[in-house]
Amino acid sequence: MTKNSLLAPVLALPLLLVACADAEAPEDPDVQDAAALGTQEPAPEAAELALDGQWQVIAHNNLKLPSVFPAIARFGDDGTMTVNSACVTMRFALNREGNMIAPEHLGTDTGGCDRPQTDGEVLIEDVVPQSNIIADTGHELLISGPGGTLRLAPVDGAAD
Repeated sequence: MTKNSLLAPVLALPLLLVACADAEAPEDPDVQDAAALGTQEPAPEAAELALDGQWQVIAHNNLKLPSVFPAIARFGDDGTMTVNSACVTMRFALNREGNMIAPEHLGTDTGGCDRPQTDGEVLIEDVVPQSNIIADTGHELLISGPGGTLRLAPVDGAAD
Protein backbone atom coordinates (compact mmCIF):
# COMPACT_ATOMS: atom_id res chain seq x y z
CA MET A 1 0.00 0.00 0.00
CA THR A 2 1.16 3.48 -0.71
CA LYS A 3 1.35 6.30 1.73
CA ASN A 4 -1.32 8.24 -0.20
CA SER A 5 -3.82 5.34 -0.08
CA LEU A 6 -3.56 5.28 3.73
CA LEU A 7 -3.83 9.03 4.02
CA ALA A 8 -7.03 9.33 1.96
CA PRO A 9 -9.35 7.58 4.50
CA VAL A 10 -7.83 9.55 7.38
CA LEU A 11 -8.54 12.85 5.60
CA ALA A 12 -12.00 11.75 4.42
CA LEU A 13 -13.26 10.81 7.91
CA PRO A 14 -13.36 14.38 9.34
CA LEU A 15 -15.04 15.64 6.16
CA LEU A 16 -17.65 12.89 6.43
CA LEU A 17 -18.35 13.75 10.08
CA VAL A 18 -18.77 17.45 9.26
CA ALA A 19 -21.13 16.63 6.39
CA CYS A 20 -23.29 14.41 8.63
CA ALA A 21 -23.43 17.04 11.37
CA ASP A 22 -24.56 19.68 8.87
CA ALA A 23 -27.29 17.36 7.58
CA GLU A 24 -28.89 17.27 11.04
CA ALA A 25 -28.75 21.04 11.59
CA PRO A 26 -31.65 23.22 10.42
CA GLU A 27 -31.01 24.84 7.06
CA ASP A 28 -31.96 28.30 8.33
CA PRO A 29 -30.60 29.13 11.80
CA ASP A 30 -33.43 31.69 12.26
CA VAL A 31 -36.08 28.96 12.02
CA GLN A 32 -37.24 27.96 15.49
CA ASP A 33 -39.08 24.65 15.01
CA ALA A 34 -40.32 23.65 18.48
CA ALA A 35 -40.45 19.97 17.52
CA ALA A 36 -36.86 20.01 16.25
CA LEU A 37 -35.65 21.81 19.34
CA GLY A 38 -37.59 19.53 21.68
CA THR A 39 -39.37 22.47 23.31
CA GLN A 40 -42.97 21.72 22.38
CA GLU A 41 -45.54 22.74 24.92
CA PRO A 42 -47.70 19.91 26.29
CA ALA A 43 -51.12 19.51 24.70
CA PRO A 44 -53.91 21.21 26.62
CA GLU A 45 -55.93 18.91 28.87
CA ALA A 46 -59.33 17.92 27.56
CA ALA A 47 -62.32 19.45 29.31
CA GLU A 48 -64.02 17.20 31.85
CA LEU A 49 -66.86 15.27 30.24
CA ALA A 50 -70.17 16.47 31.70
CA LEU A 51 -72.59 13.62 32.18
CA ASP A 52 -75.71 15.55 33.11
CA GLY A 53 -79.30 14.72 32.34
CA GLN A 54 -80.81 11.60 30.85
CA TRP A 55 -79.54 9.62 27.88
CA GLN A 56 -81.43 6.95 25.92
CA VAL A 57 -79.42 3.94 24.77
CA ILE A 58 -80.29 3.93 21.07
CA ALA A 59 -77.84 1.55 19.38
CA HIS A 60 -75.14 -1.07 19.76
CA ASN A 61 -72.51 -0.49 17.11
CA ASN A 62 -74.68 0.45 14.13
CA LEU A 63 -77.70 -1.66 15.09
CA LYS A 64 -80.57 0.35 16.48
CA LEU A 65 -82.02 -1.00 19.72
CA PRO A 66 -85.79 -1.44 19.69
CA SER A 67 -87.54 1.15 21.85
CA VAL A 68 -90.39 -1.05 23.09
CA PHE A 69 -88.91 -0.55 26.58
CA PRO A 70 -86.57 2.45 26.19
CA ALA A 71 -83.39 2.21 28.28
CA ILE A 72 -82.64 5.56 29.94
CA ALA A 73 -79.22 6.17 31.52
CA ARG A 74 -78.51 8.65 34.31
CA PHE A 75 -75.07 9.42 35.70
CA GLY A 76 -74.67 10.03 39.42
CA ASP A 77 -72.28 12.38 41.18
CA ASP A 78 -70.92 9.26 42.91
CA GLY A 79 -69.51 7.88 39.62
CA THR A 80 -72.35 5.47 38.93
CA MET A 81 -74.48 4.96 35.87
CA THR A 82 -78.05 3.73 36.33
CA VAL A 83 -79.98 2.42 33.34
CA ASN A 84 -83.75 2.12 33.72
CA SER A 85 -86.27 0.55 31.40
CA ALA A 86 -89.73 -0.80 32.14
CA CYS A 87 -89.27 -3.18 35.10
CA VAL A 88 -85.46 -3.27 34.95
CA THR A 89 -82.83 -1.15 36.72
CA MET A 90 -79.13 -1.81 36.09
CA ARG A 91 -76.38 -0.09 38.10
CA PHE A 92 -72.74 0.26 37.18
CA ALA A 93 -69.77 1.88 38.92
CA LEU A 94 -67.89 3.57 36.07
CA ASN A 95 -64.53 3.96 37.89
CA ARG A 96 -63.82 6.91 35.64
CA GLU A 97 -60.59 8.80 35.07
CA GLY A 98 -61.25 11.44 32.42
CA ASN A 99 -62.71 9.59 29.45
CA MET A 100 -61.28 6.24 30.52
CA ILE A 101 -63.61 3.90 32.42
CA ALA A 102 -63.38 0.50 34.10
CA PRO A 103 -67.05 -0.30 34.81
CA GLU A 104 -68.30 -2.81 37.34
CA HIS A 105 -71.82 -4.20 37.20
CA LEU A 106 -73.30 -3.49 40.62
CA GLY A 107 -76.52 -5.37 40.00
CA THR A 108 -79.80 -5.63 38.16
CA ASP A 109 -83.20 -5.27 39.78
CA THR A 110 -86.25 -6.53 37.90
CA GLY A 111 -88.60 -5.06 40.50
CA GLY A 112 -90.74 -8.18 40.61
CA CYS A 113 -91.73 -7.94 36.95
CA ASP A 114 -92.84 -11.19 35.44
CA ARG A 115 -91.40 -10.54 31.97
CA PRO A 116 -87.92 -11.70 30.94
CA GLN A 117 -85.29 -9.09 30.18
CA THR A 118 -85.29 -7.90 26.57
CA ASP A 119 -82.33 -8.57 24.28
CA GLY A 120 -81.46 -4.86 24.52
CA GLU A 121 -81.41 -4.95 28.33
CA VAL A 122 -79.22 -8.05 28.35
CA LEU A 123 -76.94 -6.44 25.76
CA ILE A 124 -76.46 -3.31 27.92
CA GLU A 125 -75.78 -5.50 30.95
CA ASP A 126 -73.11 -7.36 28.94
CA VAL A 127 -71.45 -4.49 27.01
CA VAL A 128 -71.03 -1.84 29.74
CA PRO A 129 -68.66 -3.91 31.96
CA GLN A 130 -66.45 -4.59 28.91
CA SER A 131 -66.16 -0.89 28.06
CA ASN A 132 -63.05 1.19 28.57
CA ILE A 133 -63.89 4.63 27.18
CA ILE A 134 -66.73 7.13 27.27
CA ALA A 135 -66.83 10.01 24.78
CA ASP A 136 -69.13 12.86 23.81
CA THR A 137 -69.49 13.48 20.07
CA GLY A 138 -71.42 16.69 20.63
CA HIS A 139 -74.76 15.03 19.97
CA GLU A 140 -74.32 11.52 21.42
CA LEU A 141 -72.43 9.73 24.15
CA LEU A 142 -70.41 6.69 23.14
CA ILE A 143 -69.52 3.96 25.62
CA SER A 144 -67.04 1.69 23.90
CA GLY A 145 -64.76 -1.29 24.43
CA PRO A 146 -64.19 -4.89 23.32
CA GLY A 147 -67.93 -5.64 23.53
CA GLY A 148 -68.74 -2.92 21.01
CA THR A 149 -70.04 0.62 21.20
CA LEU A 150 -73.25 1.75 22.86
CA ARG A 151 -74.68 4.99 21.46
CA LEU A 152 -76.72 7.18 23.79
CA ALA A 153 -78.85 10.13 22.65
CA PRO A 154 -79.87 12.97 24.95
CA VAL A 155 -83.37 12.99 26.38
CA ASP A 156 -84.87 16.45 26.97
CA GLY A 157 -81.80 18.42 25.90
CA ALA A 158 -79.19 16.56 28.00
CA ALA A 159 -76.43 17.45 25.52
CA ASP A 160 -77.06 21.23 25.71
